[in-house]
Amino acid sequence: MTLWRIVGLYFLPFMLTGCVLIQPLPPAGDHSTRALAFPKVDLPVAEPVTIYWNQYNVPYIHARNDSDLAFTLGMVHAHLRLGQMEMLKRIAYGRISEMAGPITIDLDRAIRVLNPGQVAMDQLRTMPQATRNWLDNYTRGINYYVEHTAQLPPEFDLLDLEREPWTPRDVLTIGRLAASDVNWITYFYFAGKLNDGRYREVYERLRVFGRESQPSFQTGTASSLAYIMAGLSRSGSNSIAIGSKRSRDAVALLANDPHLGVMLPNF
Repeated sequence: MTLWRIVGLYFLPFMLTGCVLIQPLPPAGDHSTRALAFPKVDLPVAEPVTIYWNQYNVPYIHARNDSDLAFTLGMVHAHLRLGQMEMLKRIAYGRISEMAGPITIDLDRAIRVLNPGQVAMDQLRTMPQATRNWLDNYTRGINYYVEHTAQLPPEFDLLDLEREPWTPRDVLTIGRLAASDVNWITYFYFAGKLNDGRYREVYERLRVFGRESQPSFQTGTASSLAYIMAGLSRSGSNSIAIGSKRSRDAVALLANDPHLGVMLPNF
């Protein structure tokens, strides 16, 4: 797959949603209006669950067990991102042409050669039971929302999408495709090592690299700190960890700013 096609794969959701500019826009509405579409009565949960939204419309879920939490999280993700999720699912399975037409047939073929769905099946077979239970309940929450919501996202009309049941494999397949966003450069590097006899050696070195944590700079070196802070402006995810002895409130602090494509919900 050529570089421009890889780039195009991740910009495709934006190109597709951009088609709304030449279509009648959906009716305007605020958060309160959208909240009416969220199913609230007789939810299939074992114990009471509370969902509330703060002043910034960030959802919070209070549940008494993991199964209900995973189920409700699936509902919330579908409520916020169902249109995007449906597009990403079709992209991950090489079904882009269903939305964009024959112009993307070659891209669909390339994705089907990579076949991220097959690896997802392998993951399901080896997944710990507790993780599988969480994933099953999360998927069940997505499906419950899709079946009971009072209003589907505008992408369904725009791209002529049909309601489809979700499976745990679908969730993992999207995750496998998203993972290629940060791995494909490494894959190209290893492709050049296959014939020089050092592939296995280099691969093993990379596999064990970074297993032991090390400080990014030594105490008291202001120049190193300045270098680290300057690096935050470049591409790549940023993570900062501060020990409890160095924070004002005597608690450890962890800040993270992931720089990945728009892949929420991040499975």
